Amino acid sequence: MSLTKMSKPYLIEVAGDYMELANNIGAIITSTGYRHEYIAKKLNMPISTYYAKRRTKTFKPAEVLKIVKMLEDDETQNAGELELIQSRQNDEVMTSGEFIKQVQAMMKK
Repeated sequence: MSLTKMSKPYLIEVAGDYMELANNIGAIITSTGYRHEYIAKKLNMPISTYYAKRRTKTFKPAEVLKIVKMLEDDETQNAGELELIQSRQNDEVMTSGEFIKQVQAMMKK
């Protein structure tokens, strides 16, 4: 949907949501536990620039979008890895002794 077709109340809501996000991006990053150096590297900016932008809340809209996407992508990847781990919890576990016996049996064939 184009911006010209959106209702004014909706545009105001979107603008307000963006302002809240931009004003709280530092706290959002901190709550994720990511190191600031990691975020700065992902943004391709010197750590000093990153800290200055974070302190003064002057990230460009494209930078805010990149941060949010990065955090979402990492969260999705972590959720996928957790799902894989949980799905494997009921897998049969083999001791190293059992594994060696199976390998020796296969080598005799």
